[in-house]
Parts: sequence; C-alpha cells; structure tokens
Amino acid sequence: MPRYSKRKSSITSLRSVRRASMMAHSTIELSQISLLKEETHTGDHFLTPAQLENVYRTNVNTGLTESFAAELLERYGPNELKELRGTSLFQIFRHNMFGWFQCVLWAAAIVNFVGYFCSQDIDSGGDSGEHGAHSAKEYLYLGCVIGGTIIGTGLFGFYQEAKNAAVMSGFEKLVPPNAVVIRDGLRKTVPNADLVVGDIVEMSGGDIVPADVRILTCTNFNTDMSSLTGESEPIKHRPECTHSNPLESKNMAYFGCPINEGFAKAIVIATGEMTQIGKIAGLVTGLKKEETPIAKEITHFIKLLCGVAFTFGIMFFLMVYLIQHSWLSALQYMLGIILANVPEGLIVTLTVCMTLSAKSLKRKNCLAKTLQAVETLGSTSCICSDKTGTLTQNQMNVSHLFTNFKIIDKDDHSV
Repeated sequence: MPRYSKRKSSITSLRSVRRASMMAHSTIELSQISLLKEETHTGDHFLTPAQLENVYRTNVNTGLTESFAAELLERYGPNELKELRGTSLFQIFRHNMFGWFQCVLWAAAIVNFVGYFCSQDIDSGGDSGEHGAHSAKEYLYLGCVIGGTIIGTGLFGFYQEAKNAAVMSGFEKLVPPNAVVIRDGLRKTVPNADLVVGDIVEMSGGDIVPADVRILTCTNFNTDMSSLTGESEPIKHRPECTHSNPLESKNMAYFGCPINEGFAKAIVIATGEMTQIGKIAGLVTGLKKEETPIAKEITHFIKLLCGVAFTFGIMFFLMVYLIQHSWLSALQYMLGIILANVPEGLIVTLTVCMTLSAKSLKRKNCLAKTLQAVETLGSTSCICSDKTGTLTQNQMNVSHLFTNFKIIDKDDHSV
C-alpha cells in the first residue's frame, strides 16, 4: 500500500499532467490516433479524497458548481464516444462499386455498348456480313450482363460490409442515458453526456458506470469488468488502492461496465474518448486500414491483365485496319480481343466465396468487418493474445474430468 504522504508533494505535477491530458481530450484530432494507443498513466487511484479535490477543483460533498460544470462541458465537450475516422457508408459503397476490378468491368461494359453502336453503323452500311465479327445484340446483351453483375455483386457486398460495420461501431450503445450527480450540494439526474471531469456521481446496482471514476465510498459495490479485463467474476470494489496499475486497483471503475449490486459514490476522472472504452472504440473505428493481401493480388492481376488486353487489342486493331481499311471493323475486332481477356465471372466468384466464409465465421461468433478480411484471416498463421485478452467469451466450461486418478475428456461418453 503506497504512503499518501509521499504523494502530497506531487499534487502540483499531477494537476499539470491532468490538465494537459484534458487539453488533449478537448483538441484531439483524427490524425492523432496514436494517443489512444498509449498505456494508462494516472495517479488518481493513489490519491486521498482531499488530494482529489485539489487536483479536480471540486468538493466530495457538494460537488462542482453548475457554472463551473457548464464551463468544463463547453471547453472539453460532452461525455460521448464520438465517431472517429472510420469507413463511412459512402466509402463502402464506392469501394464495392468502383474498386480496381469493378472499374475494369465497367470499362468492359462501356466497350460493349460502344461495340453495339459501332455494329449498328456497320449493319446500316450493308457490310455486316463482310466485316461484322459479332452482331449488335450480342454486344448489347454482354454489356447489360456485365453491368448487372457489377451492380448486383456491389450491392450485395455493400450490404454485407455495412451490416458488419454497424455491429462493430455499436460502442455508443454502452453509454447509459442518465447519471446521478451532486452539484451545488444537490443530488440531481442529468444526461450522461453532460458529465464532466470532477463531477461527483452516485451509482447503484442495475446501472452502468457513466464514466471512468475513482471510488470515494462504497457499500458492497460490484461491477462486471469482463469487457475490459476478461475477468469472469464480478469485481468487488473498495475505496482503498489495491494495486499500482489503475486497471487492477479496486478503487477504480470504468465507463460502460454494468453494476451488479451495491452503491458507490465516486469522482469522474475521464470522460468521452479519454475513457478506457473510448480509447478502444477509437482504435477500432479510427485506425487506418491497410490493403489486404487479396486486394493487393487483385490489383496486380488487373494491372497485368489490362496491359495484356490493351496491347493485343491495339495490335489487332492495326492489323485489321491495314488489311480491311475499315476502322469500324478494326474497332470491333479490338473490342472482341479486350473483352475476351476480361474475366467477368471472377468478381461474382470472389464475392460469393468470401460471403459464404463470412457467414460461416459469424455462426462461430467471429465477425468479419469486411469481406476481404476473411482471406486475411485465412492467411494468419499465429494469433497472440494474453490469458484474458480479446479472445475470452466470459464463459467457463468443463473440458476434462479428473476422477479415480484418471483424466477423462468431457466428450468421452464411453465411461
């Protein structure tokens, strides 16, 4: 247990660090996502209530004044998990409709429509039997099929990715609607978004912790912190510091954790994006995504394909023009060569296969945020996680039975 007397001399430095953190809280920009990756450095769990009053300019009995709380709210913003840089619905739609491969197919569809009009001109000139490689209807049908394929697979991929992204961005559902605070010595209920650092809050069983708080007093106060620490058992809190790590100390409770039972009075030490769950939400929704391995391979394949297709197309255009002296017929041959090198069914095959894989993973409670992530996950050879990391389900199951000095597997029904 640390000695509080040694901490008194550091109140000034703690206050300056806290204010700097609050300024970062108020001026955080989307490009500063590295701030969210930093480890939690705070001495709030070491401080006495009197020291906390000094640091946060509050009173543990009467709380903040309404005027000072309004000033802090205007300066540092509401207690909300703001949407950071993520993938918008428009970006998902654009990616599924106008990606590298989709653009090649769009070009193929346009080329078919150009071939349709060129064939009509040839037919109207009366030399369709001599120069026409394909009829006008064939070009029209193929152009419509390619266009329909792009739109169909694009909308299907957009629906799948948008649905998964909506689930992944559901952190705002963890925010309770209201909180009980003490301001000007009066106990009142305010919208949770109006909480500010230094507020004195009261919490009871059945509620959700409204922000990151330092517990001042409590009675049989238990919270479920499995979403943060992976602990399957409820954490029984107390006002004293029990660990040097704030995430392990039992006098700290964190935003979004359900309260199983009991009552507690606490001081708010972090709100919004600077809470622990806010940092997690920021990392999930705000990190810049790198191109997946399959996307890199498709891009390389498309560039190679376009080079080959257009090279042979131009060669045939020149040869036919020199032989037949008809640019319409030469163009028709060039379109045929280019279209023959475009695998129109590849995008359908990729979308269907990855969608089926994503649905199979979803049945096992593994959500793929994008369809391309399925292939990336399949290329993963090793997953590293700590004992209570993100892979826990907060469920305890029997795996083996030890009886009569024998270890029996739970699925072994022969015994």
